Amino acid sequence: MKWLLRRSLVPSDIPPTCVRSALAGAVFGPVVGVFLHWVLGRPWDYILSAPGAWIGRTMAAGLLYSLSFYVISGMPWVFLRAPVIALSPSLRTLTGISISACSGALFALVSVGITRLLWGVQLVPEEWLTRLLAIEAFAVVILGMFMGAFHDMRMQAELRERKLAEAAARAQVYALQAQIAPHFFFNALNSISSLVTSDPVAAQQMIGRLAEIFRYTFTSGRAPMVTLEKEVAFVREYLLLEKFRYRDRLRFTLDEAGEASAQRLPALTLQPIVENAIRHGIARRMDGGEIRMEIKAAAAHIRIEVWNQFDPGDGPPDLRAETIFRENHALANIRQRLQLSYGEEAALEIAQARVDWTLAALTLPRREEGADAHSGG
Repeated sequence: MKWLLRRSLVPSDIPPTCVRSALAGAVFGPVVGVFLHWVLGRPWDYILSAPGAWIGRTMAAGLLYSLSFYVISGMPWVFLRAPVIALSPSLRTLTGISISACSGALFALVSVGITRLLWGVQLVPEEWLTRLLAIEAFAVVILGMFMGAFHDMRMQAELRERKLAEAAARAQVYALQAQIAPHFFFNALNSISSLVTSDPVAAQQMIGRLAEIFRYTFTSGRAPMVTLEKEVAFVREYLLLEKFRYRDRLRFTLDEAGEASAQRLPALTLQPIVENAIRHGIARRMDGGEIRMEIKAAAAHIRIEVWNQFDPGDGPPDLRAETIFRENHALANIRQRLQLSYGEEAALEIAQARVDWTLAALTLPRREEGADAHSGG
């Protein structure tokens, strides 16, 4: 009965299912007819004398049997599923058995009528009719239980496969995320090292701010998804840290997350993009430059744009996909984590927007905190 109760059929499924049932019955009608002819020991001359007419009748019989079986035993569940599934487990099972038994008995009566109509033959003697009704009722109940057990086995197997795939995807996200944090700290420590002799006060301040940043990176290591509000706050702390190194050469403006504050995204997604903008843009300009982060929220997606200036004297940046998304590169890491978390719904694009500006645009499907994030797909 579980198979019948779990079917997510809707009224719009009825016409195509009726057509499929009728066609299946028409195809198997002659096959079943030959089998019954052999079992009952009837002479084959009856078929061979007019094979075309016999095939036509058996196809019509198969069509009517199959279609009536679906209409009587299957179609009612399209409308009964919702009220029945709301019952307690024991009452649900009892109701399912009762409905299946009644539909099986009714199908037996219809079968007798179809046989008499097409063949002019009484399928069973009248005194056997009650037995036939009981046998058909029992057969439909057993069929439903068998299909329910098979469906449960298939559902459990699919659930196990899905859990394994999700676990593998989470493990891969954690592994990719773990590659970002050491890279960030290595660069931060290099920055501190460069200031120890030239500006020890700034180096000391950087160490203090770095200690604050430690908390976020270690916390995010235990949760693959964080809110956009936390990511933006972390990027601001990172830029303030880099400000000690670049001084007035680094200027930045960041949009507040605003209505997209609860948007979920993989931890440590924005910082590598900003770091890439500094390394390949601001750091190469004699007078430094500006970084801007703009957040644009729509009903179905969030778009995060990171703009940075670059030195046009170096020529246009190499923004070929094989260059910016090469293996073991931070941007390739981000794109891979986005695919694992959102599938094809997310995108990371890098382009030259103006003469001396580069744009990194991150598009994410709306996933609010508390909602299930997509993983693997």
